[in-house]
Amino acid sequence: MSGAVAVGVPLVSAVVAAVTALVTQSLIRRRDDVRWERERAERREQWAREDAARWLADRRSAYADLLTARHEHDTLAAALQSVGRPGDADRARLRELAAAANRAAQAVLLIAPPPVTAAVTAGDPVALLTAMRDDLGVAPQARTARG
Repeated sequence: MSGAVAVGVPLVSAVVAAVTALVTQSLIRRRDDVRWERERAERREQWAREDAARWLADRRSAYADLLTARHEHDTLAAALQSVGRPGDADRARLRELAAAANRAAQAVLLIAPPPVTAAVTAGDPVALLTAMRDDLGVAPQARTARG
């Protein structure tokens, strides 16, 4: 009887050790899977934030290019209109500025949300500036009373 007990105890101990090792490995694997999934989710969130920041920077740049191009065109157009009869070089420069403004508008149409694209298409400068400010999260400038 003592021989059977002597063989049984190590056998039971070996089985318990094996089961414990399997359970431990399973728990470690599960914990690692959860950790890796959490890290992947955090990385995806970080990439999404970076993408959003890039899109915002791209829109901000495109909006600035459009406003600058339109301002240059409108300034020259007003100056030429006050002169009366512009020369060929002036008209050519005005066409260049109009083409630059058109290219800038096309770039905005590609990346801007619908309210901005509608304002670009409508050609309303006040609506355009308002839509751009709303898209960028910029509060409208406060108007000050002059005394």
